[in-house]
Amino acid sequence: MRFLIVGTGALGGYFGGMMARGGLDVIFVSRGETLEVLQKNGLTVKTDEEEFTIPINVHQQPPGKYDVVFVTVKSHHTASILPLVKNATGQGALIITLQNGIANEELLSKELKDRRVLAGTAYIAADMDKPGYVVQTTLAQMVFGDLDGTVSGEAKEVARVLQKAKVDARTTPDIMLRKWNKMVWNCAFNSVTALTGLGTGEAARDEHASSIIRKAMTEVIAVARAEGIPVDVDIEKSLESSSRFSNTKTSMLQDIERGRPMEYEALNGEILRLGKKHGLEVPVNETLYTLLSCKKGAKAPWEGISAGIST
Repeated sequence: MRFLIVGTGALGGYFGGMMARGGLDVIFVSRGETLEVLQKNGLTVKTDEEEFTIPINVHQQPPGKYDVVFVTVKSHHTASILPLVKNATGQGALIITLQNGIANEELLSKELKDRRVLAGTAYIAADMDKPGYVVQTTLAQMVFGDLDGTVSGEAKEVARVLQKAKVDARTTPDIMLRKWNKMVWNCAFNSVTALTGLGTGEAARDEHASSIIRKAMTEVIAVARAEGIPVDVDIEKSLESSSRFSNTKTSMLQDIERGRPMEYEALNGEILRLGKKHGLEVPVNETLYTLLSCKKGAKAPWEGISAGIST
């Protein structure tokens, strides 16, 4: 089974690094300075228990064909990697997205009709401190499943192969519920931390930040239920568990600190689009979206299916 990791940032770097160390046939896709560093020095992964460096096979345009592709780029890059994924796969290949948001699956399925797209999500706190150096803390788990609410034999086999390589990979028949539950957290915590500079735990404990987080979460839950998704997030429990994170930073805060485009379009922007579709007011998410769009360096050419949102 040949694996391709499309996007060697913190997410793809961690899981791909664990796969490579576990002896799997895995190729990485990267570009720019990160590509140069990875080709020269290999990939380093640091966890709470260990640190290891491993040489990896990394390209800007990967050679050959692959059985399983993990899409780990930011959501605003999904459309741009479609030609690469098409060239790197054949009919029946599995395309598993571990990206934030809930719209990437639709775009991938539309453009890769003869491949099988699986939805996935990752529960992980990780950062790429510098090119080629991934720091992972707390949980590191991926979960995926088929879009029709089942778990196919192919999905189970991928999970089995990954588990054998000591990667915490699991399958579930309710993957879109899992992704929406995470969407509730992401829309609130990612945006509030990016705007305030607070870490995850700090935001959860702060009186004013947590008040905004509660309201943003409530709006996302309402939109999810309007979409027919029985989201079961307990907001107070989510805040309590998040308050225990000490120095953890959300991915959006990491992006703004490094001057990289943020995923607010795939998160809060998607809630605006779906809220409008269902006639729901989402004023907190609208305000967060508007403020994030004003941040210097925040904008990215939006290549997803939600382009054209106006606020």
